[in-house]
Amino acid sequence: MKKFIIIISMISFTSSLLSQQTLFFDDFESYNDGDSVVNLSSFQGWGGNGSGTAVLDPGNGAGGSDQYFSSTDGYMVLQIIDSVSPGETYRYSMNGALTSWNQNGIKFQIIQLNGLGNADDVIHVDFTLGSVGSGQQNVFKLIDTSFTTSASDTGNFAFRFTKTWGPSYKIDNFKIECTSCPPPINPNNVTLKVNTTNITVGSNGMFAGGGFLGGSDALQLTDSDGDGTWEGVATVLPGSGPNYYAFFNSPNGDSDWGTKEDLSGQPCGVSSNFNDRILPIITSDTTIQHCFGSCESDGSCPLVLVEEKNDIDFSIYPNPSNNKAVVNCVKNIHRLELTDISGKVLFKEFNIGKQYTIDLTKYPSNVYFIRAFTEKGVVTKKLVIN
Repeated sequence: MKKFIIIISMISFTSSLLSQQTLFFDDFESYNDGDSVVNLSSFQGWGGNGSGTAVLDPGNGAGGSDQYFSSTDGYMVLQIIDSVSPGETYRYSMNGALTSWNQNGIKFQIIQLNGLGNADDVIHVDFTLGSVGSGQQNVFKLIDTSFTTSASDTGNFAFRFTKTWGPSYKIDNFKIECTSCPPPINPNNVTLKVNTTNITVGSNGMFAGGGFLGGSDALQLTDSDGDGTWEGVATVLPGSGPNYYAFFNSPNGDSDWGTKEDLSGQPCGVSSNFNDRILPIITSDTTIQHCFGSCESDGSCPLVLVEEKNDIDFSIYPNPSNNKAVVNCVKNIHRLELTDISGKVLFKEFNIGKQYTIDLTKYPSNVYFIRAFTEKGVVTKKLVIN
């Protein structure tokens, strides 16, 4: 028992000085009572009497937790296999509790796996837990050991718990860490927004793709509120680059490059890379606004001069009106605007089909204009609110 106490104090002090990267952790709180943990996680287990189960025992786990793992009686093995790097220090820890007297029946091992089978495997750590006497049964104790890999230690290691015989053993907070590894680099989320009010979006919708994203349909964008601005979220490692990309209107598959926006000759199109856009260096979660086929960065699109059509069947009724007006068009309306006599846009709606009802109750009596944008052009009608 003295050896057990020395190992705990040494490892706890050493690991507190180093950065830690958790490779595996299970506190067994996510299972149903009686679940076989081996079948539901990364654990490997075997033995003549099975590999044990998750136990719901409110308040009686390590640190007062509600669940823990309980082995079966007799021989069993439970292990995690993970890839390691030469020269790094790996920590293997858990809270464990013997349920009754046991004489040297619990082993904790860190093993270099070599080739098929285990004949050429190398056991680097082989720590055996001694017996416990009266009053120590069902008391969780910290099991904690470490190993620093050498240049010849590459590939996979097994972090193994073995019970050679005797009563069941309780395990909680099973953890494997690299205590000398730098923390993992987490990617940042980049929300790409593109305004499409200057184009007609095809039936397949909008996509971002090319460059760091992949094919022409790599990242599907959505326009849940129908305002003509589509968006999607990509992930980018902080500080990485150059990261090229572009937007695609209704591509059919991942190689439909003909649907790509045309940025040739524009400052945001990189001529040396197919006139793609390029992300700025990303260091945090970021939202970037665009206009399809243009370089605006504030979410707007340049004013497009559109041809007014007088031959499109478009009507408003009742007109004059004082509370609501129904617009009807023989063509699908991609954008509908209500403007005052100065041209100021008071109301705007997108992708409304061939009929729409406008609520006029908040507008004072006056002369207004309604403009309907269709694939055949734009038609304008005067509306009187009285």
